[in-house]
Amino acid sequence: MATGFSNVDSQQGVDFYGTAKRPVRGGRRPPRAIPNFHAKMGGVEQERLGIPLFRPYEKLISITVRGRKFSVPENQILLRAFQYLCPETIPYGRYCWNEECQYCRVSVKRPGGEKISQALSCKLMAEDGLEVQELSTELAWNLLQLFRPATDQAAPGGQPPTSESQSSSD
Repeated sequence: MATGFSNVDSQQGVDFYGTAKRPVRGGRRPPRAIPNFHAKMGGVEQERLGIPLFRPYEKLISITVRGRKFSVPENQILLRAFQYLCPETIPYGRYCWNEECQYCRVSVKRPGGEKISQALSCKLMAEDGLEVQELSTELAWNLLQLFRPATDQAAPGGQPPTSESQSSSD
């Protein structure tokens, strides 16, 4: 059953696989292919199914999260910048990415300002010199690896070390 959409190139007369084109119903044009886009992530070019994970950027900016400085790409919302820092955990958080769940709430101080305000990291653009003072429980859990000492990061299974495992290493 034809749905009116096909991957037919109307100029060439063949589809993507080189077979003869079929007529398109309803006079609609076939969808155009999205050009491949590469997003820089940690200096590595990554292709993500033709959809960029990060907005295009040329440099890294400095933000402070709970007193520690981090470099993140410019032109990103803060939650996406957090994903740059912790790509293994942020995608699995319970975030809606559209201001409904409130799981990404942060307390921030903008550069040049003295006032600490509440914001949602899914709507706040990261800017050079931004200070994140407090994180929601969900963000704190997903960013936990940023604040652990280097020895704790090697704990098996990503679980916090127990007192038993700490005493055996002494």
